[in-house]
Amino acid sequence: MDLTIEVYDQKLQQFVRLENLQQLGRRSRLSVALTNADQLFPEQKCLALPSRIFGLDVSAGETFAIDGRVVHIGEVGNSGKGTGLTTWDGSVVLAKYLEHKRREDIAGSRVVELGSGTGLVGISAALLGAREVILTDLAYVVDNLAANVAETLRLAASVDRPVECKVSTRVLDWFNPPKDLGDIDFLLASDVVWVEELIPPLVQTFDTLIRHSSVVTRVLMSYQKRSIMSDRLLFSELERHNLHKTRVPAASLHPGFSTDRIDVWQIERRKTQA
Repeated sequence: MDLTIEVYDQKLQQFVRLENLQQLGRRSRLSVALTNADQLFPEQKCLALPSRIFGLDVSAGETFAIDGRVVHIGEVGNSGKGTGLTTWDGSVVLAKYLEHKRREDIAGSRVVELGSGTGLVGISAALLGAREVILTDLAYVVDNLAANVAETLRLAASVDRPVECKVSTRVLDWFNPPKDLGDIDFLLASDVVWVEELIPPLVQTFDTLIRHSSVVTRVLMSYQKRSIMSDRLLFSELERHNLHKTRVPAASLHPGFSTDRIDVWQIERRKTQA
């Protein structure tokens, strides 16, 4: 059995091997990789996250479409870099919800996606007529993310249905939320709540981007319950930042792309009494 531990280096914007304790701060992000585990657990599988419900085998030619156009969702399997190179169920549920019930709201809007991963949700917003979409994630994700955007735009143009949307990618770390993203109509986030230590910076990022937007910003977030502690922490952080959550009724989700394991929430700044 081989155990590799890496720590996220803020300056390099990537994970580096943990060589000594001086590399650790008061709060650090770690990546732990266990190889040859079958020698220790020959009859068991160790899963940090549940298996996917809406698994798409891109290598086998399976495609995902929004508004009749293919979304290219290239993945990088078993990279050891993190979860951002895989397409998770929450993004499928949220993307299809946008297509099913929110296309009129998305059309003409300015959209920012947090934790974009392979870009499925943000790219879907572009295909649904958003005016501008900014897809964000950590540095190790952005190259694959940009490639997925470029290929989706190429595919749309090849069938004479070009995407009339300004689409860009950007590095964004929730521990250092930017204040220069301007007016945002929709913040999109899918399957971003699974590590408790990342919940406070995620909600802080919601708060920062909403406060620096002069228009009403709505957060649409798909959420898969993974622990009672995560639930409590998320909801208490939203309350602390004066953010109100409303659960989207299950009947409003796309009937072919929904599961009782995943909710969609709309989050907005709580209106203050005059």
